[in-house]
Amino acid sequence: MPAQPTRSDSPILFLLVVIALLLPIGLRTACAQQPAPRVQINEFMAAPDSGAPEYVELAIGGTSPLATDRLALRDATSAWRLLPTEAQPLLPGDFVVITPDTSLFRAWLHNTFPARMLPLRMIELRPWPALNNAGDSLALSLDGFQLERLGYASEQVERGRSLERLQALLPAHAAANWVLPLSGAGSPGLPNTVFRVDTTAPAVLGVEQIDPTTLRLYFSEPLLPVHVRALQVRFSGDGPSGTVALSGLTAEPDAFVTAHIRLPIPLSGLTLGLTGMRDPSGNEAAPSTHPVHGLPAAGELMITEVMLRGSPDFVEILVSTDRHLSLGNVKLSRSEGTSEPIAKASSEAAHLVSPGQILVIEATLSTSGETLVLGTSGAVMDSVMIGSDMEDVRFRNHSNRSLVRIGPGPTDWASSLSQPSTPGQDTTADLRRVRQPDPTAHALTLTEVLYDPLTDASDGLMDQVEFLEWTNDSPVPVSLFGAFMTWEINERGTSDTLRLGYQPVLLPPGATVVAFQMASHRAGSENAAQLLKEIWPDTPHSVISLPVRRSLGLLNTGRAITLHARDQTVLAHGTYSPDDHHPAVISGKGRALVRLRTNAGFAPWTTSTAPGGASPGRVESGVEGDPNGPLAADHDPTHPSAHLSPRSFYPEHPELGGRTLIHVHVPVSTGPRVVRVQVRDLHAHVVRVLSRGLLVQGFHTLVWDGQRDDGTLLPAGPYVVEIVVTSPGDSVFRLPVALLRR
Repeated sequence: MPAQPTRSDSPILFLLVVIALLLPIGLRTACAQQPAPRVQINEFMAAPDSGAPEYVELAIGGTSPLATDRLALRDATSAWRLLPTEAQPLLPGDFVVITPDTSLFRAWLHNTFPARMLPLRMIELRPWPALNNAGDSLALSLDGFQLERLGYASEQVERGRSLERLQALLPAHAAANWVLPLSGAGSPGLPNTVFRVDTTAPAVLGVEQIDPTTLRLYFSEPLLPVHVRALQVRFSGDGPSGTVALSGLTAEPDAFVTAHIRLPIPLSGLTLGLTGMRDPSGNEAAPSTHPVHGLPAAGELMITEVMLRGSPDFVEILVSTDRHLSLGNVKLSRSEGTSEPIAKASSEAAHLVSPGQILVIEATLSTSGETLVLGTSGAVMDSVMIGSDMEDVRFRNHSNRSLVRIGPGPTDWASSLSQPSTPGQDTTADLRRVRQPDPTAHALTLTEVLYDPLTDASDGLMDQVEFLEWTNDSPVPVSLFGAFMTWEINERGTSDTLRLGYQPVLLPPGATVVAFQMASHRAGSENAAQLLKEIWPDTPHSVISLPVRRSLGLLNTGRAITLHARDQTVLAHGTYSPDDHHPAVISGKGRALVRLRTNAGFAPWTTSTAPGGASPGRVESGVEGDPNGPLAADHDPTHPSAHLSPRSFYPEHPELGGRTLIHVHVPVSTGPRVVRVQVRDLHAHVVRVLSRGLLVQGFHTLVWDGQRDDGTLLPAGPYVVEIVVTSPGDSVFRLPVALLRR
């Protein structure tokens, strides 16, 4: 160190300073009586704005005045710069700014803090020990003996803002003791914005095992070596238990915020117990135990949510294990070959995670899809293939709607049903734990097809959509997630496929599912069932639907349709043809083909007699129902009502439903009502009279077996059952019914 002026009292002063700085810190009460250091570096500006000077602020302690020329500064490369002699000494409690240009500093101070009126002691020092923006050191000496030395790195520096000291009792060389101001450029001449009296006991933020015989501890604040070495450490878990000597403990170069413990033998599955941990202010932590975070194994991390077109895009990762993990070496790799750490190791131990914890990583992802691999250089934790074809057609036009994992497999993905998306919340955990039933071959039956819908905007009728309906005719639920449809073999010797199952749908026994094309102008609408109800108001609210992006490929000439489970098991196979329509139907346009449910199963194809030409989500029945059931559910008891069950029947085949029941309700009145029940053909001719007389109040059931009044069987075709209830007023019901022949 270059020579500089000394004084006769320097050795005594130096000894006092050394004692003050290095005296072992005892209990907090004893620490409270410890005198503050005589002089400290309190704040410095290493990267000022253009036109502003660098500066170093000193905090003057002690109990007596201090001459300015007893102090000197230097950086990493310069010689000591002795402060100039001034008439006025430095007083205890002063904040003194040392700068190469006091006039320039005063102008900067006025522009930066225009409302500030406090006097400020400034000293101009030349030549100035220039501070390097990319990192440097700064040292302070008193009477030729170094009091403090600190180092800083480029990542700590922000242009136009100072670095402030956090604690007076914490050594200057602790990097964690220098932080940016809470706001603004800094606080020259005033107490630091970040200064606090440390009354908080230190804590261990985490413990990780970096190799079989080495642990790393992360502390909540910098500790002095004497306090770290005073720790008592005890292990429990696999292997021997007991107090472990700390001879292998080493302090990190960045000063005491992390430390190593060397294990005498390789151990795993540890829990670490600590006692006697104390910080420089004398605050002692209570005894504590900490799990040791180990390296992850395959399957212990799972990618659970991905945003492909968000603001911003992200990848969500779940800790899917009951172990505590260290993710410092884990990287996320993408399709184009890039990879990045999923957690950055830091003094805050951000890369140490607990069971069930969720990490969200922002990333710019391809809208067409990504292959994502999660792992270290030696192992793969998870690997998934995310494609835009996994997005539900209803949400194709949505931004900020993520894809979520709904099963354990790498391709078990579906569009999130919640919007906005839910990064940081594992909303599909229950779905992933549900074991989907194994597919049962031919469990479903194709029960309705509308292949030639009404689509003329000028015909005055509601436009329809083509659809297919399957019914679960098995006794077990059928999973439709990943289901796809194929047609007959094409000219290339292969079969085209159309994916149907975008969501985790389970079809209960006896239930139906409807697949239809979602029109491009309706993409983005979440309620697919509502679209069906707009066309066919009788569609149940609970209809299970499978909207798809493109045409179902239903030809007007007929074709074969095969439905497959995701593992290619054939769930249903069926064919349809225009010839399947009822002979009395001249054109099948706007009319669906249906298979009636009968006591013997499903009858052959016939033409739907439902209002609107189709009944998606409802299986038309050829089985006689309970006369009181439908009426009792929704009828108004003060008004007449009527319905048929079934609406299609085979008079020559009782096993398929040989008659239709006509249910009439006569409301309460002062006397009987006149009720006329008759059957008309399409030319409005009355072909059968079933009732013409008085009926008392209550429920009545009449039967039509398809015959004329003379007992001969009518031709197959559509008919209308007309019910007129009079006295007083008229209530008229005209109910369509189909007479079928085989």
